[in-house]
Amino acid sequence: FLEKAMTNNEENKFLMNISQKDLDEFVATTIKKVRPVTEKDMIGKWRGIVSELYSIEYDFHKDHTFDVHYTIFWQAPIYYGRMAVHQSASGQWAIENDSIVSYFDLNSQKVNVDENGITYQPEKVDSIRAFKEQISEMLKHEFLREFQSDPRAPRASNIDRTGQRLELTNPQGETTHYQRVVEEK
Repeated sequence: FLEKAMTNNEENKFLMNISQKDLDEFVATTIKKVRPVTEKDMIGKWRGIVSELYSIEYDFHKDHTFDVHYTIFWQAPIYYGRMAVHQSASGQWAIENDSIVSYFDLNSQKVNVDENGITYQPEKVDSIRAFKEQISEMLKHEFLREFQSDPRAPRASNIDRTGQRLELTNPQGETTHYQRVVEEK
């Protein structure tokens, strides 16, 4: 994998007619132009696309409450298409040093499994109903397992100079990038 990535990198530099020095200078002057997050920065909606099948949207309010919505597109061999699973929760948030800390309200969790994006054989209706219930219960259980002992979720944070891109890194070192959602009027 690493060898292929390095080959692709060399090909890209050749096609762009740039040297490694040019690339290093670009990275040094653009990628790291971030600053610590302030409370004012956080207010509003932020969308993170983790993958083609998974996204997160946070809505941070001035009163230090938040709502979070996860959308997961689920595929399974018992149907055709993608089932949309919407999970939401809410809680309180605060800025502590260089981190944003979310305090989840464990009773606020909701899961909605939407089968509008799938088709299946009529004889599979009971299997689909059981599968939807299984997904819902599994996600509820995972949420409680993750936050029941400590509903506090700290993440190191940086925001770009435009205030439109946010980077949150959890204690395990996993980083998710978010973009501010601009509300249409």
